[in-house]
Amino acid sequence: ENDNCRAAIAWSIEPGHDPGVASRICVNQTWFWYRRGHFHEGRAWSERAARATDGSEGIWRALSLLAAAFMEMWQGDLTIAAQNGEEALRNFESIGLEIDPKTMAHLSLGINLINQGRDREAFAHLNLATEIFDQSGNEWGKATSLIHLANASLGLGQYEQANTWLKTAWPIIQQMGDQWQIAFNLNNFGEVARA
Repeated sequence: ENDNCRAAIAWSIEPGHDPGVASRICVNQTWFWYRRGHFHEGRAWSERAARATDGSEGIWRALSLLAAAFMEMWQGDLTIAAQNGEEALRNFESIGLEIDPKTMAHLSLGINLINQGRDREAFAHLNLATEIFDQSGNEWGKATSLIHLANASLGLGQYEQANTWLKTAWPIIQQMGDQWQIAFNLNNFGEVARA
């Protein structure tokens, strides 16, 4: 389906078409692009979708900026990723959206701040994301947020707290059986032990 997704994004961002289609596809493709190593392609499509919504506000703008922020972060362009993540969050807040997409913006900003060595600042975003994911029943989001809370704790030298976050995430991850999250969590247990 990847070629179909490319064609749909390309059609959607043409003048006079519906850039909301591209926004929805890009935000849903971020984990595919991440896990398959398609960082350059994912970033290019997401940024094009964001440009197609330039000057507008609302859900489509926010979704395309969120996708771009994740891809930019994974490519190490943390300043641009933070700018797009913050704008995405402002757009989500302006429309009163309090569920997963807005929560993903908090997760993105938290991860970005960790990557910048700003672990203390990351806590507020990651704590909020964890709470909202928990309330909405999004187990994948909750586990991912907990692992990143552990990363922030590790960066602050709070090893026992990091271990507690990972132990809280572990049964959720085991129940889901997501191999990527299992490996991610186990790797981080190793990082805490090493530290």
